[in-house]
Amino acid sequence: MKRYRYITDPTAKRRTALNTVPLFANNQLPANANVCFRVCIHKNTDITLCGGYSTTHDTRRLEEMGLVLRIRKNGGWETRALMPDDNRNLKTIAEAVAKEMADAGYVLDSTDGEGFVPADDGKEED
Repeated sequence: MKRYRYITDPTAKRRTALNTVPLFANNQLPANANVCFRVCIHKNTDITLCGGYSTTHDTRRLEEMGLVLRIRKNGGWETRALMPDDNRNLKTIAEAVAKEMADAGYVLDSTDGEGFVPADDGKEED
């Protein structure tokens, strides 16, 4: 069974070392984590629990750990690969995703963990 961890550090890039960022389990992701990186934790990677996140001594880069981008959309997660030459940090990528979603008619709903939802969701206004 594969083990995944999620990275929300806005300064993280594909070439960031795994041991320099907090690693969240899916059920421990902060409620406002709507765009994040996901990595696959190898069998030989040590993981130490530190409250709501984990740390490791593993110095491999995120791109060496099966790095993908995850976007919370309509309450679920969409997975996207990163281009090999994309070395933007997560904050810059999240800003680009927000613009892309807005252009596609989505808004960020941070009230109930749905992530990006259609701007016109059919709800009646009072």
